[in-house]
Amino acid sequence: MSKEIPLVHIVDDEHAVRDSMAWLLQSRGIDSRGYPSGEAFLEVYRADLDGVVILDIRMDGLSGLEVLDRLMEAGATQPIIMLSGHADVPAAVAALKKGAVDFFEKPFSDNQMVDRILELHAMSLTRRSERTARLAVETR
Repeated sequence: MSKEIPLVHIVDDEHAVRDSMAWLLQSRGIDSRGYPSGEAFLEVYRADLDGVVILDIRMDGLSGLEVLDRLMEAGATQPIIMLSGHADVPAAVAALKKGAVDFFEKPFSDNQMVDRILELHAMSLTRRSERTARLAVETR
């Protein structure tokens, strides 16, 4: 795995969730940025944004599924983990069908979450390298 420090974008309308997630990640050497709403995240989103996205399903304003739809429409390649505080199987299935790579229910195992983020970070680096190589070939 690369020595590059992983970055996680935490999109959750609960301040306590963002803070506790940021603390967990920091304790494992992972950088994070928090966003209090889907709208706030979409304002800064770019297709070339690095990192893993953790997206709460139920938020005020745009729901996590609505944000996921917009990200997919924008051609997002970042790995997206959906979070839910409610056992909602139909929402989990919908999120995975729309392009999320995983779904965690709150509360979740810290170790499982961090392990999954690290796996997705490695996958993201591979995708970025492939994308860079493909663009170089297309440019030639």
